[in-house]
Amino acid sequence: MDNIHPIYILILALSLNILSQLYIKLVHKFTFLKSIKFGFSLGLVFFIIFFYNNTKLNIWDKFEISLLYILASYCYIVLINTPESSVRLKILFLIYKKKITKKKLLQKYNNNEMFKLRLKKLLKSKTIGIKKYNLFVINKNIIILFYLFKFLKKIYLGNNTKL
Repeated sequence: MDNIHPIYILILALSLNILSQLYIKLVHKFTFLKSIKFGFSLGLVFFIIFFYNNTKLNIWDKFEISLLYILASYCYIVLINTPESSVRLKILFLIYKKKITKKKLLQKYNNNEMFKLRLKKLLKSKTIGIKKYNLFVINKNIIILFYLFKFLKKIYLGNNTKL
């Protein structure tokens, strides 16, 4: 195990993360968030088992490469989520594919429609719920994930970002 370079273990763990996330999402129809948590966890377990058995590395090296796994996973999540969540990309795609008019685009993407669309997605994914006209968070893991992303974004981009 000591002969394997740590970067290969990192690449294998990240590959396992991505492949298992895609498999569980596409084949077993897990939600986006559950598939990401599953893929990240599986990759992390693989990473820990193989990486921490490497006795040639000191604890600081292990910490740095562990942080690289977390940041690489974060970048992957941002990359695959951007086309789904980016209104700007959806508008560009609509313009390119359908040659949509400005009037129709403004009808489809006004503030009220955007709010309804986002609210519908949150309700469908059971992230939030409605009880007597009051909204509440069902999935508390999303709050943990929010703070984790905020923390990783701060590490990755520095203090100049707002979330």
